[in-house]
Amino acid sequence: MAARKRIPVESRGRRVPGLYQRTTEDGRSFFEYRARLNGRVVTRKLAASSKTDALAELERLRAESRRVDHPASLDRRLTVARLAEQWRAAVDADLAYSPRTREDLLRRLDLHIVPRLGRAKACELDAYAVRKFARQLPPMRAKTHRNVISVLSAMLAWAVAEGLVETNAVARARERFSRDLRRTDAERFEPRALTDAELELAVGRVGATYRPIVSFIAETGARVSEALAVKFGDVDLRARTWTIAGQLADDGSVRVAKTPGSMTTVPLSAAAIAIVREQRRKVMRRGFESVAANAFVFTGRNGQPLTRRNTLRAWQVATNAALGEPLRLHDLRTTFASRLAANNVDVATAQALLRHARPSTTLDVYTRVRGDVAARLERMRKALGG
Repeated sequence: MAARKRIPVESRGRRVPGLYQRTTEDGRSFFEYRARLNGRVVTRKLAASSKTDALAELERLRAESRRVDHPASLDRRLTVARLAEQWRAAVDADLAYSPRTREDLLRRLDLHIVPRLGRAKACELDAYAVRKFARQLPPMRAKTHRNVISVLSAMLAWAVAEGLVETNAVARARERFSRDLRRTDAERFEPRALTDAELELAVGRVGATYRPIVSFIAETGARVSEALAVKFGDVDLRARTWTIAGQLADDGSVRVAKTPGSMTTVPLSAAAIAIVREQRRKVMRRGFESVAANAFVFTGRNGQPLTRRNTLRAWQVATNAALGEPLRLHDLRTTFASRLAANNVDVATAQALLRHARPSTTLDVYTRVRGDVAARLERMRKALGG
């Protein structure tokens, strides 16, 4: 008997590609799969009688198709760690990646993916393993969480194209467990602006090695990687200006900033100038080469530039001891922005000082900072004329 038109099948509120349900004139229904298999479009009637069985049968058909596509190149002993090494070499050789993008990809690979999935067999990685991996990631911003998942997906997509694995497990997990791959605890990382009393208390708890750079960030609103990259030749003590040359990379080199507008010349406050002068006086004990134009301002006892990780650790220990919660170094930049807002600095000037690419970013920071509540209420009263 003739069957009626195809009705697309949905799972978890999303359409399943290629899967349809059809009903014959006598009321019997069956499932049908219509897609491109092994280079040609085929229509196949499934033996399943329920949607659950149809989805399982569809998975088997797709798996069989992939095994036909790559019968000889699959290595069943290939681990995710070994796959990551091969992908790293491919990324390093690909000129389409900028140095900053390449560094971000590989950092997330080494920090999150390899430690958790490195021992797993690449061919056995499925949607359930990806869902478990996404759930076990440590607390982080929703955007960072998405980026980590995207790096895993990019590696698996490359592996599929190279014939090293059968399928991109992340793509399958996004189809079946889309909600489980999303991080929704971004509220923890709302901007935090410190009051003058809180800032003084927290900075006072930072050790002598890291107190100068923490104070410099608070006075300039610089990103931590920019402050770490400051060299004596970048600061004009007479003109009281700082020419931002870039950001400190993990290997100790100075890389270009993410946006060209970040690399510019900005004025420095008297307090920031005093910090640089004091650092110059301290490091000069090691010799005049320690204060050369190409020498870093903020260094450790060994004369090497401070690292981002250790600086963050020192700040979090200090804020946890002083304020009862570990804060981000970026909160010092937010504190600087809130100070500009408290002084009624216009958005255009604040954007130039913060070196935001768009004024909307500055406005967003201006409206979201949590600082001195009493001062904010007073400013609002003045704006209302009361």
